Amino acid sequence: MLKALLKKQFLELVIPYTVDQKTGKRRSKGAITGYCALGVLIFVSVFAMFFGISDALSSVMVESSAAAGPKEWIYFAMCGIMTISVGIFGSVFNTYAALYKAKDNDLLLSMPIPPSKILLTRVISVVFLSAVFSAMVWLPCVIRYQMVKGPGAPGLISQIIMFVFVVLLVSVLTCGLGYLVALVASRVRNKSVVTVVLSMTVLLIYYYVSFKSNELLQELLLKADAIGKGIRSWGYPFYLMGMGCVGNLGALILFGLLSAVVFGLCCYVLSGSFIKLVTTNKGEKKTVYRETILKRSSADQALLMREYRHLLSSTVYMLNYGMGLVMIPVLTVLAALKRGDLLTMLAGLMEEAPFLKSSIALLAAAAVGMMLSMDCFTAPAVSLEGKHLWIVRSMPVSGWTVLKSKEKMHVCLNAAVGVPCTTILCLILKQSALTCLLMSGVTLVYCWLTADAGLWLNLKFPNLVWESETVPIKQSLPVAILMFGGWAVVFGFAGLGMAASLIMPLEVYLVITLTLGAGLTFLIRHWLKGRGTQIFESL
Repeated sequence: MLKALLKKQFLELVIPYTVDQKTGKRRSKGAITGYCALGVLIFVSVFAMFFGISDALSSVMVESSAAAGPKEWIYFAMCGIMTISVGIFGSVFNTYAALYKAKDNDLLLSMPIPPSKILLTRVISVVFLSAVFSAMVWLPCVIRYQMVKGPGAPGLISQIIMFVFVVLLVSVLTCGLGYLVALVASRVRNKSVVTVVLSMTVLLIYYYVSFKSNELLQELLLKADAIGKGIRSWGYPFYLMGMGCVGNLGALILFGLLSAVVFGLCCYVLSGSFIKLVTTNKGEKKTVYRETILKRSSADQALLMREYRHLLSSTVYMLNYGMGLVMIPVLTVLAALKRGDLLTMLAGLMEEAPFLKSSIALLAAAAVGMMLSMDCFTAPAVSLEGKHLWIVRSMPVSGWTVLKSKEKMHVCLNAAVGVPCTTILCLILKQSALTCLLMSGVTLVYCWLTADAGLWLNLKFPNLVWESETVPIKQSLPVAILMFGGWAVVFGFAGLGMAASLIMPLEVYLVITLTLGAGLTFLIRHWLKGRGTQIFESL
């Protein structure tokens, strides 16, 4: 029984890579090999990144000590902190899905299977995932330490044993945080918005750490002694971890006992409340009905609000196409805060390439355009109707009215962010009022052009048969063409503008671009009103 449950649990981990979730058929050997290669590449990339960090840490904390000195334990304590952080981040949501919200919990509990065995298989999968994510950090740290200390360096056995204890601790923490995620998810009404906010927060933290990595690492190395005192005072378990890795048997045993006791306590708590955890649905907070006067709205407004509600209710939709709406204002604020550094950097660039002086504003518009190209809301808009297409088809509105609502949402969201940010960036670059106005106009036209181009592509290549919204949003031809085509247009706009600046003023080039862009948008929109509407109404 336990063997069959374990086999099922681990098959769940690999089945997305071996079976096509849309068709239910086994993937080809080439596709499976490709997924395996991608997984290995990700593991190696993360491994290499933390090996570089370990190299920098070891240069101060290990190489400077002939023997197991006062700084070597700090090296392993900091490696442990990184390992636990990455292990939790990588496996907490998998723990939430596998332990608390597994789709087959009700089915398994209805069978003559002891709940303890179901729980055991779930916990084993949690430990396995924790070990995989933790190994990406702990393994390069240990390898780098052994390389510095030379062949046959003492402590290898202790470091391997310590890894097991660290994995147990990571598993306990992920079980606890996974429970908090399940608790929040059961109480929150609009889960997609919360998911997007959390994802954006994590991405912003990641980018901040990436940009500041060298500075943070240098500061870390300069304050190694102070950090060691802080860890010993406020993070005693990490002090035990570090000392255990450099050969202190007592510290190794104490940390092992701590991990084993905490892990055992976690399993005891889970075993006593497992059935309640996986079957209780706390439900959302009920809405109290209050009588209000309903306001009438036009068909255009009603359909537009329908598009907004669909966007807010779909996590995949928001995460994939809302990135630019967040990143553009963030980068604009950073540019304003770091205005002096930005102008100094651009001044050096213009010294190397003097022809950029008259067209430097193109870089600002190109940066905004690149991020707007990722917000292709209209490219999957028709396909997202899917099996619910009959709803809008049965409404007393024309097909063009429906298409126009999709176009309007795309333009409103992108223009509301892109136009003011383009203007602010141009002002930061000390451009004239006319240049700022024309550049903002170019951004507005680009938003309209991509909106209509996305609808045109989706009507040409619709996909109304899908099981998950991920298919039209992430795996459709219209999205790929619009995104990469948008990048090509932006690069062409900036490149041609820089070349044209040698023979004409920037304002003249922007007027020409505005005219051509508006003309192309008019032609596509005219097609959408006629032939495009006919195609939509015949789907």
